[in-house]
Amino acid sequence: MLGGGMRQAGIVAQGANYAFDNLYGRMKEDHANATLLGKLLSEGAPSFKVVTPQSNIVVITVAVDDATRDKFVAACAAENVKVVAWKQTGSVRAVAYYGITTADIEEVAARMIKVSKSLGL
Repeated sequence: MLGGGMRQAGIVAQGANYAFDNLYGRMKEDHANATLLGKLLSEGAPSFKVVTPQSNIVVITVAVDDATRDKFVAACAAENVKVVAWKQTGSVRAVAYYGITTADIEEVAARMIKVSKSLGL
């Protein structure tokens, strides 16, 4: 006998089916966008330490202390760029995903570089 929550498993599975059928082929595009973001940030903000993306996630070390990193995250949010602080690693992450274009990546990189300069990073 299955637990009561299993009746919703089909709804969750359908989301996975849709992603596999419609978005699987886009993974290369997302990876290319993540790689481009990392490259642009490395060139435009030399103080950033960017880990070469292995997927659609870009990991960036922006500061040596948590307070400055948190200011960076807040300033990016004010520029309508959402990055997430990884408290365990002292880094932030940005993710390229469905609906993000190369032009969007270029704009995000420009905004993040602007923020880094405004904070003196």
